[in-house]
Amino acid sequence: MQGSTFWEVYSKVIPAVCVVVAAMLAMQGGLSTLKFKSTAAQATASQMQVVGSTIEASILRWEQLGLGMGEMERLPELISIAASQSIAIDHIMILDPVGGVVQATDELAVSHVDRGALLRRVLSVNDVESVIERNDWIYAARRITGSTGAMIGVVVMAAPTSLYVPQVAALSKNIGWTYVMILFFVSALVLPIVIYQFRGFTALYMVLHNVRTGQDPAQLAVNPDIAGVVSQLRAGHQLDQDVRTQADALAQGMAKGSRHAQE
Repeated sequence: MQGSTFWEVYSKVIPAVCVVVAAMLAMQGGLSTLKFKSTAAQATASQMQVVGSTIEASILRWEQLGLGMGEMERLPELISIAASQSIAIDHIMILDPVGGVVQATDELAVSHVDRGALLRRVLSVNDVESVIERNDWIYAARRITGSTGAMIGVVVMAAPTSLYVPQVAALSKNIGWTYVMILFFVSALVLPIVIYQFRGFTALYMVLHNVRTGQDPAQLAVNPDIAGVVSQLRAGHQLDQDVRTQADALAQGMAKGSRHAQE
């Protein structure tokens, strides 16, 4: 009786708790994946910035000799060697302050839209280094400031996100399985916990149900959690019985008086 009575309550409470736990784990897993992806992108950008600083140093040395960006004959060779020696960089591009291409290992590799976004990012922040991710590419830009204090160009290095996306996917899968096991573990604990927490309500319901069917509360087994409530219930039951007895006696007395009056 007790199990069947409260099974409907359990069948609603337990799934609700499991859904809340699953939602929290899913959110936590998504945040962990995003954090790892951001960390991997920052690590890739840092590797590219090391190459960018080397290119910047060479350009500044040539600039101090009075050479303009377009007059640096060894610049194409410099960026080509730098791109080939880096395991992360796919191509390198040197832009002028207005976004024009000065030199590039692959001029068509970066679209005009991406170049505009990069230049806006570089000009909108005060940092020398900038990172932006667009489509399947991550771009690391480095502002080059000449001897006059004005920006003379931007070194743009690009790397495909496929460098770290497989690792992110593998980590996300591992996190997902871990959280699934946690969900199963929590779900297995929910049922006994809910039953334990509802034990007082269950016992009280059983007492009320038995009283309603005519049983004396004094003869019922009492759960320690509701001993005080049952004591009050017994007192109330006794008072009810006394009132009923007195009411019956009064009714019988009135009935006898009525019969004597009629005789």
